[in-house]
Amino acid sequence: MTTTSLATDVRTERLATPQHYLMCRPEHFAVTYAINPWMDPSTPVDAGRAIAQWDALRSTYERLGHRVDVIEPAAGLPDMVFAANGGIVIDGRAMAARFTHAERPGRRCPLS
Repeated sequence: MTTTSLATDVRTERLATPQHYLMCRPEHFAVTYAINPWMDPSTPVDAGRAIAQWDALRSTYERLGHRVDVIEPAAGLPDMVFAANGGIVIDGRAMAARFTHAERPGRRCPLS
């Protein structure tokens, strides 16, 4: 008995689509509270390692042809490193996040 494969050898070219990212250097990043299992305030953040990882990520994005804008970090807002979580822009319309936990939004907008 012979079997016939219906699979075809179709090769498609993948094209990269440049993206636009907003990043915030982790100069003030810290874990000072816990709102999920991955946050442990008793384990100190290695600031040098965080900055090295951030630098590597940013340079990788840029090397791959993506646009990276950097927002200045603000003391007292350690979660600014998660700038992408604050909102999204689709088709020119922006939607801001309404954070559940009081620690996340901060008291002021660093852009104003």
